[in-house]
Amino acid sequence: MPVNITENGEDPPESNCNSTYSESITNDDSANTRHESFKENIYLLRTVYNNIGKIIKLVNSAYGAVVLFCTMTAFFTAVFSISLAFSVLGSQSTYFDEINSIVVYLSISWACLYISQTVAIVYSCSATVTAARMTGVLVQDLLLKPGVDKEEQQELKEFLDQVHNTDVAFTGAGFFTMNLALLPSMAGSVTSYILVLLQLTSPEKTH
Repeated sequence: MPVNITENGEDPPESNCNSTYSESITNDDSANTRHESFKENIYLLRTVYNNIGKIIKLVNSAYGAVVLFCTMTAFFTAVFSISLAFSVLGSQSTYFDEINSIVVYLSISWACLYISQTVAIVYSCSATVTAARMTGVLVQDLLLKPGVDKEEQQELKEFLDQVHNTDVAFTGAGFFTMNLALLPSMAGSVTSYILVLLQLTSPEKTH
């Protein structure tokens, strides 16, 4: 069969067009594969985040009352234990010094135990919520990266809307949110109640 060869020994222009066409088809296939892989990954992440929201709702419904009970128990134990310790320390009685010292140590120990328990619960809940909310920051970083086309941006925007619309928070039966802002609020309330109890239980000074 005859072979078409130019004078310089190069392939005719038709073969160059064919190679260019095949390269464009290969690039299109790789781009489509990239889009499909990206969509699958985003769908998987959205499914995982949706499951996280469901798990948090289940935890709140199952353990919200327990968290409320533990927090209130820690609050009142801290108030009455520290008040008792200050009352014993402020008493001018010289009798039963050993018993008084034991009462003070036990009261402070119980208060520290319940306070540390509350701090551990609040910190674990706050750390979980913070980690979940970092998803929105990561999605925004992906949106700002160069090389993201319109279809991928649309997928990321839908994911970002899902993150914003999902309520990620642990509560004490809906009465309060378990975050780090709860700790200074409880500390202020405990201090106020201790001062009130000390004023009510302090003996009146006679003139």
